[in-house]
Amino acid sequence: MKRIMRSMCLLLAALLPVASAQQAPEKPREPQKVQRIIDVRHIDVQRLAGLISVFGVRAQPETTLRVLALSGSREEVEAAEVAVRRLDVPSPAPANIEVTVYIIAAAGPGGRGAALPAEFEALARQLKTGLGFQSYRLIDTMVVRTRDGEGGETAGMAPVQPGAPAEAPRMILQLRFGQAKIEAAATGRAIRIDRLRSGARLPFASGTDANGKIQWQFHESAINTDLDVKEGQKVLVGKASVDGSNDAVVVALSARVVE
Repeated sequence: MKRIMRSMCLLLAALLPVASAQQAPEKPREPQKVQRIIDVRHIDVQRLAGLISVFGVRAQPETTLRVLALSGSREEVEAAEVAVRRLDVPSPAPANIEVTVYIIAAAGPGGRGAALPAEFEALARQLKTGLGFQSYRLIDTMVVRTRDGEGGETAGMAPVQPGAPAEAPRMILQLRFGQAKIEAAATGRAIRIDRLRSGARLPFASGTDANGKIQWQFHESAINTDLDVKEGQKVLVGKASVDGSNDAVVVALSARVVE
């Protein structure tokens, strides 16, 4: 009996390692690591490295050479590479904005003026109803083209009025704005213009000298404002009086996106 028990114990001892080996789970195989270097042509290399890290890859940016070194499993690296190709594209060129400023001379009763061009019909009605001047004359038009989100500046000279003496100084005009920005509007696009300054240096006769020669002085007028303009619409910006008289310089403006 003892011999039988001893044989059974030996048999169980021999079978236990086999059973343990059968029950132990297999260790998962480590995924094969691959490395790739990818050229980056259009976007920021460091920002791109941070974005594609969501795929589990190790991304090392090299800003001087504009490359990304990728390391990870084959699936991770291939997914990251597809994302890089989709993101690394040229940025669209910013739209251009054309800002046009109209400098208009406005006169009270008895003042000299001329009919504004037909395109100013709606603006002329606004001027007569809102400002009460009787006659208007377009002195000059100033055009500035700039990129969306940037500023612009221009300057020029124009005669004070038709029939002015030949020796009369010319009016000096200046336009400057800090930023023109395209904005979405309920009925189309609008242009937001920040820190707009429109100025005029207006000559006027202050008298004559001993020889009868006209003496000229200058009156400074300026309008500073921020405004929103519906694309293509002419809007009244403001007016500045001329030498305390009933005459004024009126500034109107329009803006459009140049595709």
